[in-house]
Amino acid sequence: MNSEAIKENMHKSSLSENFESTLRATIRTGDRGGKKDGMTRKEVVCCLTLGFFLLFFMAGLLTHVRHKMLQNAGATRMLSNGRALYMIIYEAYKSSEHEFPVPNSKSLVLLPDHTYPAHGGTSTGYFRYLMELDIMPMDFGAFVCPETTVRMATSLETFTAERNEWSAVSGLSFESSDPSTPLFITRNLNETVLMDWKGREDAELERLGRRAGKEGWRTPYGHGRLVVIRMNGGGETISGNRLRWRNLNPTSETHPVLQP
Repeated sequence: MNSEAIKENMHKSSLSENFESTLRATIRTGDRGGKKDGMTRKEVVCCLTLGFFLLFFMAGLLTHVRHKMLQNAGATRMLSNGRALYMIIYEAYKSSEHEFPVPNSKSLVLLPDHTYPAHGGTSTGYFRYLMELDIMPMDFGAFVCPETTVRMATSLETFTAERNEWSAVSGLSFESSDPSTPLFITRNLNETVLMDWKGREDAELERLGRRAGKEGWRTPYGHGRLVVIRMNGGGETISGNRLRWRNLNPTSETHPVLQP
């Protein structure tokens, strides 16, 4: 073998050894062009911390969204129940124009009246009066918001103030009251009279949801919202910046409110 062939073989052998050495080093250290292919312990810890933070954030967000959805669904159901109560009373009123629906009674007071003894001075007494006369069915689910922990009554005997989440406005008339006047309001209003807010356009509902530690009802919505049914049979949910007397009682007329 001549010297040129020997030199060529030695050169190939040297290249092969260099390649194998580089390959072993690459496999052993994960080196790719001078950069590490893996992550340091510190980087792993940072990524895990960020992952857990995002997980808890998403869980909290979903819980908040779910709570809001349940609240909205509950308010919609309460609104529907209140409208149904109104229609029962209004239909009885229309029927009484043609024939008296209660043969054994000399008088029939269909709307809440704090001066009428049979109503007992409370919204619960008023609703009991209508149920006892078979004007209103004993559908006790209409008096409880589905999202609260308040237990629904199962009979007229168990239909108490604690199981009635509606207040009722006294002194109204189908013939003369303004259609926007409130008739039924969820009991967390905690007021005994509708306020004359003229001159106080930004007057807040001070006792709403037992605000400022005052005694009263917190359910069904605390100080977050109200459901109101009006004398025209319509209704709405009032919340946020709209929780003002001018939105609840547009006419500013004062009327007694029968609490449960």
